[in-house]
Amino acid sequence: SFAFCQGLLGGISLLLLYYLTNQDDRSFLRSFAPLASDAQKAFMFLSAMSIVGALDKWSKDQMAGWMLRGSTQKLIDGIIVANYAVCFAATLVCAPMDDIIASSHQRSPEWFRWELGADFTATLAMWRVAHVVRCLFGLLGWVSVSWETRSYLNNAPNKPLHDIYEKLFSNQ
Repeated sequence: SFAFCQGLLGGISLLLLYYLTNQDDRSFLRSFAPLASDAQKAFMFLSAMSIVGALDKWSKDQMAGWMLRGSTQKLIDGIIVANYAVCFAATLVCAPMDDIIASSHQRSPEWFRWELGADFTATLAMWRVAHVVRCLFGLLGWVSVSWETRSYLNNAPNKPLHDIYEKLFSNQ
């Protein structure tokens, strides 16, 4: 389900954002390095599925006439799509450094204790920004989806479309 992927992405985003903000660089590298490859895969898959889910929601809301909420509903759906698109783009930006962190850990599990070069430190600083962006937008996407609580999202995703269909074709 798209809602499950969106919720999982929000949870992973929150966890990794907490990891990053509450540790210094070496402590973060020590705890994140064993997870870097799996985190990258999770972000790639979940953000892609979340975009598909957001686009699915957009199309259903559009077919249902924006639930009589007009431009407000269109704006909400656009924000949701944009949040997940930014998360996915930031994940692509983070991918090379995720690979470096994961492969460094595989070669030598204690690599973070060594002297970190100036180039690596500069790249790590840029990666941290992209990582915060992907975590924030993954979390904001989930908050945006959760904020808009309509029962049909949880119980019957095609309910508005079904109601419109019934109004249009039930008299024939």
